[in-house]
Amino acid sequence: MSRCFLSFASDEKLRFRATSGGCGSALLRWLFDRSLIGTAVSFRYCPGQRCYQPVLIHRYEDYEVTGSVYHEVDLVAFLKTHSDEILGGFACFCLPCQARAIRQTVSEAGHAVFLMGLACSSQLSLDATGFLLRRLHVQEEDVAEIRYRGDGWPGGVRIVLKDGDIRMVPNLGSVWTQVFHSRLFSRRQCYTCALTLNPFSDITLADPWLPEVIGTEKTGKTLLVTHTGMGTDYLRRASADGYLTLSPLPDDAAQRSQEGTLRRKKAFRNAGKVGKALMDIYASQRYRNWILSGPEWLFTWHCRTKDFLERRIVRKSDETVAG
Repeated sequence: MSRCFLSFASDEKLRFRATSGGCGSALLRWLFDRSLIGTAVSFRYCPGQRCYQPVLIHRYEDYEVTGSVYHEVDLVAFLKTHSDEILGGFACFCLPCQARAIRQTVSEAGHAVFLMGLACSSQLSLDATGFLLRRLHVQEEDVAEIRYRGDGWPGGVRIVLKDGDIRMVPNLGSVWTQVFHSRLFSRRQCYTCALTLNPFSDITLADPWLPEVIGTEKTGKTLLVTHTGMGTDYLRRASADGYLTLSPLPDDAAQRSQEGTLRRKKAFRNAGKVGKALMDIYASQRYRNWILSGPEWLFTWHCRTKDFLERRIVRKSDETVAG
């Protein structure tokens, strides 16, 4: 039985608006409709704090299709604080570093848990968004809403200003691409994380960075990996009920789709003193202040130098494995 699928939401509007095909949102709707859960987590943008915050919902009609959230959210602390508001079965999207703690927290409160894990290259601090706005010459107080993903695949960052103006920044080949991959806004543990594919969730949802998908897919598809019997069962039942499609993929498709991220993190884990020195530089507040407060060409220089050094580290790691 296949554990890996290519999928998309049957609702075309949901598929286009959500991240990578909308399968997670479609599955959440199915879970509520079949009364398998009574509580889930949604995220709402708070203009005053210029960030997304989690909220508990008890029906799908209160769910907001926000796409991905590319800044840190302490979901574990939120659930510990609000565990008494959970009713019935529980489902949420989570990062690899959150899955076990969330399952333990909600299970200990007496609820069945279904986790839709997100494949993760790294999580960013909110400073990444602030830096993007500065590069776009947008004042933070002028922002009404930010959406990081959605509106097709791979989509882009959609910044809605209070005067109604909308700024779009593609997720690929743009200044946001540089910001996202600069390492200057990532948590240190993200550099070496071995849980990219979220193995402690029930299912993992990922972007399908595969040759057979890249370049042809524009609306959105989701690469799904099941880790539990419940995950496989729920996906097949939701597909049979018409909420989403499922097309089996080879079991190595998930690894291939995230190959760049997996190789880089493995290389950092194996790089010893060289990798630690590079991580120390990325994490240095003095270095970050120098790069981020300097002229635009300085940030570009950092990104190119980072790419050069990381290619060497990855190449050396690959050669060590091959040898």
